[in-house]
Amino acid sequence: MTLLFYYTLLIMFFYTIVAATSLSAFYVSHRRTFLYATLGFTFYFFDVSLVFKDNFITPDAVFEAASFYDVGHPYTSIITGGGAFLFLWLAA
Repeated sequence: MTLLFYYTLLIMFFYTIVAATSLSAFYVSHRRTFLYATLGFTFYFFDVSLVFKDNFITPDAVFEAASFYDVGHPYTSIITGGGAFLFLWLAA
């Protein structure tokens, strides 16, 4: 479980670097494609970070097999996932 935690943090760090690089490329070239990529990777960062929300709020919670794949915050996941898809689609 610890390996998965650090792997997810590494992925989040990677998308933060990609978003910052896209933002700096937008400032240099003023192309909207880079701005859309920045917003898409930012939304994806928050989408991945939702995994940790319940873990830090209730660290001692025991998850049963029936609720293991339960989506805890469906509306937030829809907004962040939809934002990531929208802006990455506009960037392509």
